[in-house]
Amino acid sequence: MDLADTTDLLLEHAHADREIESLSRAVRGTGNISHAFKAFEIVILRHFATEERELFVAYEREEPEDAAVLRAQHESFRALLRKARALVDNGSFGAEQLRELQIAVALHHAHEETGLYAWVRSKPSRWRAPRVA
Repeated sequence: MDLADTTDLLLEHAHADREIESLSRAVRGTGNISHAFKAFEIVILRHFATEERELFVAYEREEPEDAAVLRAQHESFRALLRKARALVDNGSFGAEQLRELQIAVALHHAHEETGLYAWVRSKPSRWRAPRVA
């Protein structure tokens, strides 16, 4: 991943936003909640994995405090997804849980876009993060 280009990451944010909107429609009765949740879950977990694999190692060297905050946000979000998944599976996922996810996504995206992604854009285009196996 070319770290000076956050286009792919921002596209993933937009994809996650579309999937959560699809989940919102399902909660309102125009779709399958389980399918919509699974699609959102896949997108957001894949996005977290990409950031953690491609960006966090380098970011931690230069911005350790913010990197720690982002790692904690990812873990909190994973816990929120596990809780939501249990509610989806037992048929009790609704508007309240949807709103909790929407808020968490919006806050996390805003944090990344003003911290991590701004840092990424400040790097020379030839600079790349070390790959972690």
